[in-house]
Amino acid sequence: MKNSKKLLITFIIVIIIISISYAIYAISNNNNSNKNEQEKVLSEIKYLESKFVNILNTLNNIEYRNYKISTQKATNTDNSESSSQNNSSSNSSEGSATSSEEKSLTGKEETFNKYNLEAHGVLTKSENINWDYIKNDLELIYTSVPVVTLDLYKMNFNKDDILNFNNDLDSLTILVKNEDKMAVLAQVTKLYSYIPKFLNDIDLDEKDKIIIKTKYNIFEAYSILETEEWQIMATKISDAINNYNSLITNSNINDQKQYNLNKCYIMLNELKNAINKKDKELFLIKYKNILEDFNNIWYNKQQSKLNSRWQYSKDIARGKSGLHRAKMLDNV
Repeated sequence: MKNSKKLLITFIIVIIIISISYAIYAISNNNNSNKNEQEKVLSEIKYLESKFVNILNTLNNIEYRNYKISTQKATNTDNSESSSQNNSSSNSSEGSATSSEEKSLTGKEETFNKYNLEAHGVLTKSENINWDYIKNDLELIYTSVPVVTLDLYKMNFNKDDILNFNNDLDSLTILVKNEDKMAVLAQVTKLYSYIPKFLNDIDLDEKDKIIIKTKYNIFEAYSILETEEWQIMATKISDAINNYNSLITNSNINDQKQYNLNKCYIMLNELKNAINKKDKELFLIKYKNILEDFNNIWYNKQQSKLNSRWQYSKDIARGKSGLHRAKMLDNV
């Protein structure tokens, strides 16, 4: 009888231990699953954010590099070669190219590509908008929209925001097709306003959320630069400074990060000074510089995710399936 009671007690203890272990495992597994889903959605939002910034910058030919390489056709004439030698050289050089230049021989003329290093700053940029580039970027966004939409719904993001985002993206496509610069600037800025909304529903460092809100305020001013509504622009940059102020007084940030954040605070005030001078090019120079610094802070924290975002972009360009991209992002 005593042995039976002992066995029963032992059995009950074993059942309790197993139940507790299973409960701990289930909770842990659920937390890990939720974390993976959040990281996946964050990577997707970063991808969209980078595309919107790229379109906004392209509308004014803003690039972070100050120089670019251009290619120009050039021709040399060699009078010392005979006609037969030219023909022989022509035949032997078909389908070949040197590492530094592409050459072809026709008669006595040698043509090749000449590479030049050209200045490409705000004051030296072209005024022609590369609409084909923007249209291609927009089509790349569409390849990711179904996956992003499903993931946002799965994470219980605001359904109205998701629906309105997709509708506003469609409206942007029509405006881009018509090549309406001012309307596209306004519409992309409107689409960017969803980024801070989506990030609010993700477990993310408050610093990153503030930076994105500050960038949105900057884009609000940037989008109306052509209209020269300087007072409204000044108000938007003042909103950006007010949003950003909390980072300057945060004692939980280490010295190096605080230095970078303080630097951006100074740049924000310099951007406002450019508005006070009512000079478009001066504004664009300071806009480009602060945007580059904000991007470094925004993506510096988790470099692996930044690499994943670029790989995600490449996979989309190569036409890989949404399922493949989702699996790839799950492994970040």
